[in-house]
Amino acid sequence: MQAAILCAVGLGGCVRPLSTPSAIGIPIPTNPPTLLEPTGQTTTGATTPSETDLSPSDTQSQALPAPTQTPLASLLPTTIPTPTPDAHWEAPVLLIPLAGLLNQPEAEISGMAWFSDTLVLLPQFPDRFENQGGGSLFAIPKDDLIAYLNGENTDSINPQAIPFYAPGLNERIPGFEGFEAITFSGDRVYLTVEANNGGMTSYLVSGWFEEGLKAVYIDADRRVAIQPQTQIPNLGEESLVSFGRRLITIYEANGTAVNPAPIAHMFGQDLSETTELAFPYIEYRITDATPADEAGRFWAVNVFSPADTALKPALDPLAELSGKGRTHSASSNVERLVELQFTEQGIVLAGTDPIQLELDPQGGRDWAAVARLDERGFLLATDRKPGNLLGFVSAAPK
Repeated sequence: MQAAILCAVGLGGCVRPLSTPSAIGIPIPTNPPTLLEPTGQTTTGATTPSETDLSPSDTQSQALPAPTQTPLASLLPTTIPTPTPDAHWEAPVLLIPLAGLLNQPEAEISGMAWFSDTLVLLPQFPDRFENQGGGSLFAIPKDDLIAYLNGENTDSINPQAIPFYAPGLNERIPGFEGFEAITFSGDRVYLTVEANNGGMTSYLVSGWFEEGLKAVYIDADRRVAIQPQTQIPNLGEESLVSFGRRLITIYEANGTAVNPAPIAHMFGQDLSETTELAFPYIEYRITDATPADEAGRFWAVNVFSPADTALKPALDPLAELSGKGRTHSASSNVERLVELQFTEQGIVLAGTDPIQLELDPQGGRDWAAVARLDERGFLLATDRKPGNLLGFVSAAPK
């Protein structure tokens, strides 16, 4: 089944471009994208399939020609001026207080996605929140978020629990360690799962929902296994991006020293095919990403804690290119958003500066989920460190 993605110019103006991007080897797309549908075949959802445990090697793989992976560090100028810390804007994080079940350590929010005008938050272990015989996802109306950000309501937000059913999934996935990412596409919901059965494996699963998102059901009999790209424990496919009728999973570690040839995996909505896409070298961890816009551009969460010693690079090329803000210059923690783009060569850096988040002087925050809030900015959530936080950052300095 043919699948092609053409490059494009994305949204502009929310962040300043990197200085002379062409000179440092970051591809700058120029043409509007078209996500081509398969020719001669019709993509349909799975209909009452027998239990199937697919892997990319078991499916019809149609890998795009991978561009030569040149480490970004090798493209840096020989002499890099020392940035002035105050010259680089950092986005303040406005925390949005949560009430109810999500205001407790065991919530461990690992992903979020929009369903119409409702923000859906995914706990890593939905079964911890028993609900009508199943577990729970959680929902916050966009109007409630806007009202808080506008100062019209200063009360804590109490997300509504949504019944979540995935019967038998834990038993069908050996070493099940919870859900990591979520997205909605058409009339289906898609999630990634992390498992450790003597070695890390990720899975892509799908399901459906009742009208109005009154309940969510996961098809435990059909799943796609995705093998890890490194041998580092506790790393997997933590990001799930929807782009048109395609679904793309992104591995957590893509630094030059730990992942010599990073790739993303692209699937059809029925999970029956996969295409490997080249992915750029980005140090530290990629923990979640937004859906792609019509131009194929999207944002990913990129974080680092000094405790992640295996992921500490000798050099962070993105920081060298764009500079560090005040708090990042004084800390080893990294909390930022990185913009990426789909092109004919795979996924590339979009050529804009990362949005650095103003660090908390009390310690790093493990941002595990992200969603766009229109053109206003981004919503972020942590899983456990330093607790369950929901925050908002502006897309541009005021």
